[in-house]
Amino acid sequence: QALTSAGWVSVDREGKDAVMTGLMAVLSKQAYLKLPMSQLMLFGRVQDYGFAHAEPIQVIARRHHFRLWKAPFQVEGQELWVGAGTHDIGFDKDQRNGKVTHKIDPDVDLEREFIGDSLTETGMIARRSYITPSAPNKEAKTAHGEAYHSDGRLLVLHLLPEAAASNNSPEATFANLFCSVREKKNPDTGDWPTCDQLLDRVSATRVDLAAISNKYRILIVPGFFSACASSTAPAFGAGQESLRKQGLTVEMWVPPNDSSEANGAAIASYLQQHMQGGDKRKYIAIGYSKGAPDIQTALALNPALKDSVAAFVSVAGAIGGSAIADILPAQADSWIQRFKLGKCEGDVSTAFKSLKREVRRAFLAKYPNPLVPSYSLPAVSTLAKTSKAMQESWRLMSTIAARHDSQLALEDAQVPGGKYLGAAMADHLAVALPFDESTDKVVKSMADQGRYPRAALLEALVRFVTQDLDGK
Repeated sequence: QALTSAGWVSVDREGKDAVMTGLMAVLSKQAYLKLPMSQLMLFGRVQDYGFAHAEPIQVIARRHHFRLWKAPFQVEGQELWVGAGTHDIGFDKDQRNGKVTHKIDPDVDLEREFIGDSLTETGMIARRSYITPSAPNKEAKTAHGEAYHSDGRLLVLHLLPEAAASNNSPEATFANLFCSVREKKNPDTGDWPTCDQLLDRVSATRVDLAAISNKYRILIVPGFFSACASSTAPAFGAGQESLRKQGLTVEMWVPPNDSSEANGAAIASYLQQHMQGGDKRKYIAIGYSKGAPDIQTALALNPALKDSVAAFVSVAGAIGGSAIADILPAQADSWIQRFKLGKCEGDVSTAFKSLKREVRRAFLAKYPNPLVPSYSLPAVSTLAKTSKAMQESWRLMSTIAARHDSQLALEDAQVPGGKYLGAAMADHLAVALPFDESTDKVVKSMADQGRYPRAALLEALVRFVTQDLDGK
């Protein structure tokens, strides 16, 4: 559970399915990650589990490997699992047998820390410490004959008991906040389904809701479709107004239809200008759909923005790109017609190209580490809970990913290195855009599954991030 929450995927052992799994990798990141890893021996047997963690770009040569063996003894009455991790960075010739095998990063301590950090971020680690063996190996040779080095320390991670770990994760904390806001305050008004029908994580408890800290300003950047619909269906419109009534400063920068590089530069300029006035509070930048990679690009290309942005939140963000942008490039034009949006500012085709998976994954490969604390809230929907306008793309996405929102696979809506907050049970439009509130009967019929408590969702996100940043 801890490894899965941290983004690790169980990997196949070497076998006959390797070729088929490799072919599937062109369609599914999950399949790519499961490409077999070699069997290594400890305690007289091969690893009990093998896990992989994605490099941001889908290349078989680069991934994080983590093998685990259950020790044949206990420590202080507790089970002990012993792991070995490597960061594969390419291929080379194995000097022992002449075959091709993975080449690893020689600084193996970096992988030790990567594993530790990824697990610690789940909130499921009770204690983290190091031990140094009496005769540590600090230098040795790989199978390729190349040197690798270490400070010799072993990382020790103590997992929380299962119940405590489950209740301490970011997903559980966010679910408790969301359900409490929805039920106690109901900023969206009206009647709603139970919380377990709105989030994929069941909330265990309800929490007290103190006043939201106004230590930070909020900046919302919607996607290209939002730019077309900003006057008729503003992203999180009711949620923005609800937060303003509670004393928060909420701004929205509506991007034109342009590349993420162009929009990123404009976002950077916006932030720099708004930090020059009397208000020096940092921003929590919330990106929806294409707005998320636009913000990512702004941060990656302008590292000085860490002085302006306290955190980045992706809501159904196209972090890893969308297969729809690869396969149905005319999808945007179809939406514009169905929702009667008229002429959209900028070049829709240029904006759509920024959502291609090869484009987004190339970006992530170049900029793998978030500049500021980052958070992901994807969306997932069933066909029955997907609006008519999105059902064609939902069926297509279902051939590619098990869980998706009709536009993005769940794993492609997560920020590498960020905290995962669970998934909203809504389609890609419903999670942020209020087309269900349209007075146009045709538009409303196309968004027949578009109702979702977006104001409660936005408030819960802001509450979670401000509390997390302040260490509460």
